[in-house]
Amino acid sequence: MDSDDCWRRDKLFESVSYLDQGKDLVYHDCFILRESTLNSKDILKTRELGNHPYNNLLINGNGIICSSVVMKSCIVKKVGFFDEDRNCIAGEDYDYWLRVAKQNFKFHRLQGTFGEYREHKMNISSHKNNLRFTQYLYHKYLTDINKVLKIEPIWFLKIYILSHYYEKKYFISFIYLLKYFFNYPFNGIKNFLRCIIKING
Repeated sequence: MDSDDCWRRDKLFESVSYLDQGKDLVYHDCFILRESTLNSKDILKTRELGNHPYNNLLINGNGIICSSVVMKSCIVKKVGFFDEDRNCIAGEDYDYWLRVAKQNFKFHRLQGTFGEYREHKMNISSHKNNLRFTQYLYHKYLTDINKVLKIEPIWFLKIYILSHYYEKKYFISFIYLLKYFFNYPFNGIKNFLRCIIKING
């Protein structure tokens, strides 16, 4: 948990109750607190991982907020700690959830918003960092990606589209946007609109 993030008073009670029921890692949505408006009711959403968390994370990208997580100590004993390679900076948590899921630990998403995530300039990853960790994780999990998909996963393409756009490499961003529409035509329009909203936000 980051030092400036907050939990609701009942967060631990709710989390531990599911750990006692056999879940291994619990997470939830968080309210977003921005420097410009501390009373924001915007929510940073997590995602249900379904019956195959590893494949879900591998295809769709990170669906967990790091500071929301409560997990059993046996996970650390079996999986270890965050990857400290400099190329993994800003992607350490996503890599960790993949490693946890690959060991078949049980994930559970709490229904509700049990914390606050403080968003400021110091915790927004740079676009260069995003590209670096994306390339690193893509190659780290390439064997499994090829088994499950045989094409670039959704998270890879999204990050490449947005990061190259922000770096003003518009042609490269457009090429990956075309690949995204070609590879995921049914998700294309909805997620394209989300990208536009994010760019203009």
